[in-house]
Amino acid sequence: MGSSLDQWRSAIGSHNNFIKFKEYKCLWYILDRMQMLFDDYGPIVILVFMNFPYCYAILALCLWHAKTKDSDKQVTNVSFNSVEKNENDITGAFMVNITFVNIVYCILVMLLLLLLCGDVPPNPGPMKFCHLNARSILSGVDLDTHMDDQYSLLDDIYECLVYINEFDVIAISETWLKDGVREDALDLAGFQKALMKNRNARGGGVMLYVRDHIGSIHRTDLENDDTEVLWAELRLKNKKVLFATCYRPPGATALQVDNFIDNFSTQVENAMNENPDALILVGDFNDRCTHWDDRHERSEMGLKFYNYLHDVNLFQLVDEPTRITEDSASLLDLIITDSPGYIDNLNVLPPIGDLDHNIVYGCLGFVTDKPESIKRTVWHYDRANFDDLNNEFLNAPWNTAFMLYDNVDDILEFYYELLKFGVEAHIPKRDINKRKKDKPWMTGYIRHLLLLRNRLNGAYNKCLRLEVREERNRVRNLCKREIKAAKARYRTGQTAKLADPNIGPKKFWNIMKELYGSKIKAAIPPLVDNNVTYSTNLDKANLFADYFASQCSLGPPPDGYALPPLNYLTDARLSTVNFNVIDVKGIMSKLNISKANGPDGISNRVLKECSDSLAVPLTDLFNKSMVEGAFPKLWKLSNVSPVTRRHLDI
Repeated sequence: MGSSLDQWRSAIGSHNNFIKFKEYKCLWYILDRMQMLFDDYGPIVILVFMNFPYCYAILALCLWHAKTKDSDKQVTNVSFNSVEKNENDITGAFMVNITFVNIVYCILVMLLLLLLCGDVPPNPGPMKFCHLNARSILSGVDLDTHMDDQYSLLDDIYECLVYINEFDVIAISETWLKDGVREDALDLAGFQKALMKNRNARGGGVMLYVRDHIGSIHRTDLENDDTEVLWAELRLKNKKVLFATCYRPPGATALQVDNFIDNFSTQVENAMNENPDALILVGDFNDRCTHWDDRHERSEMGLKFYNYLHDVNLFQLVDEPTRITEDSASLLDLIITDSPGYIDNLNVLPPIGDLDHNIVYGCLGFVTDKPESIKRTVWHYDRANFDDLNNEFLNAPWNTAFMLYDNVDDILEFYYELLKFGVEAHIPKRDINKRKKDKPWMTGYIRHLLLLRNRLNGAYNKCLRLEVREERNRVRNLCKREIKAAKARYRTGQTAKLADPNIGPKKFWNIMKELYGSKIKAAIPPLVDNNVTYSTNLDKANLFADYFASQCSLGPPPDGYALPPLNYLTDARLSTVNFNVIDVKGIMSKLNISKANGPDGISNRVLKECSDSLAVPLTDLFNKSMVEGAFPKLWKLSNVSPVTRRHLDI
């Protein structure tokens, strides 16, 4: 399939964020000349593959150019075997004569195309959603035992769907849950509290996990008691998405089928009347067809459900079996929407754990405010050379700041440059990007076993060979044993740390929260104010700041208002405040090194260890501030965390 130049630029731009080259308009002229040359010799065929665009594009250009250009100097023969374009591609062998000039020519073309992709922004990342049939989300779980001490299906869900595939919305059917299940048993790191609709009996039940950064509301007003459908309203920036997960049990009578379609249609009609930006329904509908457009002869619903979706202009997007056994292959798990143009990357994943349903998933093309990774600098103070650092500070030209600047802000900035230079020279550091947190007990070996098990599961679903099933079951049992043992080792290690009499209070409470608390609920959920959703940390912080500022503002004074006279209670006056080196050094030597850094990034550990060398310049800076009557702006900043309280006396 051919690709236009704009499609090529977009595909490459989604993988690379090169320096912008918009100003180099001559590149467009060069490409236009190339386009004319290509038109003279034949069609341009550029294979754009989202995973490996460069390799296949270079290969396509080389193959085409080698066929259309003749050369007398043949350097080598290159054999390209089994060129894969997609699952149905024809494989073959091509013996191509490529000259040195032709190779250089093709490379230059590729470089020019890559340069032109610099102004195409990377794909911001749409909302990824999926559905799986769990057949008891807590199967084999002892609710009287802590979840960290046992293996559960949630471990597989986190590893496969959260850690590897990074889904934002996870819909689950056949949860088999009852009301009153312990809340921490269903926690999933990085996600809000699960939305649930339980059958309170064996079988059935649906639930929905939504990422912390996506605003969500459980829309119970769209539900009824006759169908197992859970509705949620999702807010993606200013887009409103109504998302539903459904389970329809098999073996229904004709009357039950009609009642299901009537109830389902009523809910869908009410949802569509709200005019959402997108409507998405996923779930296990047990409509046993092989392909969506067949006659549905094996389904008790026949063509009733198929025709209903067609009549109300809804689209079912999955068209391959999602449950494969030795005797049959059925399409049970569906993705239904009124906006198929917004949804792409539709596919299925092999079952996880002991499940027998494939996982269906897709991407909704609305941009979400996904939290960025936190860039953090880690200082290794235990390997620092504080003796050399003190000598460096003793010989540093601190007084130069007072000769160059009169403003305390400029002097403080000069101080910080000297501090930063000395600290980076004598204290090892490491810059890290803090992303989503992995399970503390997870190891590379366990992750390898989980991936191997999932591959074997997918292979068995395709070939149904006995030896593959036996190997899958062996690896599956090994996974369970290793996860259970890793959890036990982690919990034993944490308990041993708690038993250490020298453990500090900060470390003690961190471990206690990890073992018995619920750290995943520490994040502030998306906030809605005047129908506007605030999802990023910056937007939420500004919203809080504006609210707090509004509560502390007195407003303009009334006409004729004047401050009351100030009556002194004593004749004594404090005319000057002088700081001395001894007092400053004494305070610095008693600083608590376990306290977090402020906005300036200067650690209490550095101030305490270097109190001998920093006391004099800091004393001079304090006295300068008092004489000028000016407080440095940087010292007026602070990191503030809003903490909710049960009782407010305001």
